[in-house]
Amino acid sequence: MLIFISGGSASGKSALAERACMALDAPQHIYIATMPVCSDEDRRKVARHHALRAGRGFSGTLEMPGRLDAAAVPPDAAVLLECLSTFTANRMFSGEASDDWLEALWGELLPLIDRPGPTVIVSADVGADGAAYDAVTEDYRRVLTGLGVRLCARADAAVEAVCGRALVHKGALPMI
Repeated sequence: MLIFISGGSASGKSALAERACMALDAPQHIYIATMPVCSDEDRRKVARHHALRAGRGFSGTLEMPGRLDAAAVPPDAAVLLECLSTFTANRMFSGEASDDWLEALWGELLPLIDRPGPTVIVSADVGADGAAYDAVTEDYRRVLTGLGVRLCARADAAVEAVCGRALVHKGALPMI
């Protein structure tokens, strides 16, 4: 099962994703965090996030600020990837070159979503403001949107978070 949840900043997408992941029947629930830790402030933020998730039933957190490593995830575990937009930025702005970031990142996501266990992926919606940006930012938005389109096509449930509410565009969330 694949669930894709997108939304704007502070839309409630992460809380929805956590609830959806925990409602999935799986022997364990794994949180994949993609935020790079580069400063004391980042370390405090990570500690705060760990504390917020404490007692919610997650078996553990895998820190993957660079490449995704699906082999590190138990095949039957329910996984919450937080978040696609950070993962995409981390990879695209890592200094590594790619002729086609959309295909490269899709290739990294496939082993995670093709596992037997369910996967929940969260992403920020960065294309809804209607503004035009520099070429680098537009390329990032194009790649992130392309990944979102592919995930929606493959997803059993595609959801937009708005003001803490789930607008289900495809399928159903397990807790709703």
